[in-house]
Amino acid sequence: MGKQRRLHEYKRQQLNALYIIRKYLEIKEGHKPSKTVTFIFGAKAAPAYVIAKDIIHLLLCLQELIKNDPDAAPYMKLIMVENYNVSAAEKLIPACDISEQISLASKEASGTGNMKFMLNGAVTLGTMDGANVEICDLVVMITSISSVSQARKSSSIMKKAITILKQFMKTMK
Repeated sequence: MGKQRRLHEYKRQQLNALYIIRKYLEIKEGHKPSKTVTFIFGAKAAPAYVIAKDIIHLLLCLQELIKNDPDAAPYMKLIMVENYNVSAAEKLIPACDISEQISLASKEASGTGNMKFMLNGAVTLGTMDGANVEICDLVVMITSISSVSQARKSSSIMKKAITILKQFMKTMK
């Protein structure tokens, strides 16, 4: 599971931290997962953004706790990517299986990071906000065209979908 972005309180990463704590405690109680669970965070916080820095500090503390616990380390990994930037994102985003976009509704401006995860095949779990709304509309529109002959009849819909995809691709550059 990956999270790569600027860390903001409204993106609710403290929920992910609480989930990690829960999984850690389950492992300590003997409920070991069949596969290693890996959490990857790459985030920055503005110098004056105290709550965001506190969340990053919590994640770093959890990373150390898990790494140094012989009961948990074989089953769980938490990685906080240092100096997260575009070059790191180019390597991490394609490797992500699940993208959680759990911001408070109406707080996410666009969600271009989310779009990058989706283009690389990650399943998105998220609130209907920002890019999720646009992507959902586009997917529904494309999947409603069930055959090539219907697509030809619905060329105006396809042209609209292609236009939206082209606009989207421009934002990815």
